[in-house]
Amino acid sequence: MFPCLGMLARQVLSVPVSTVAVEREFSAGGNILTDYRSCLNAESLETLVCNQDWLLARRRAQESSYQLESEHYMNATTDASPSSEE
Repeated sequence: MFPCLGMLARQVLSVPVSTVAVEREFSAGGNILTDYRSCLNAESLETLVCNQDWLLARRRAQESSYQLESEHYMNATTDASPSSEE
């Protein structure tokens, strides 16, 4: 009904993709810096954030490896099964 108004609203009210990562980091920071840990100095807080990032990256790498192994196994069992077209 109002195409120009719709286009304008999409351009003005849309959230840029670049701000999503920043918001995610603030959210992660809130999960680390709680009231219980509020007396941590900057170096300790940085160490916690880095350790968490390394652990998550390691977990993602392991999950990716397990997925590749299972796909390889599934392909091998599919290729080894007898053909029903004989």
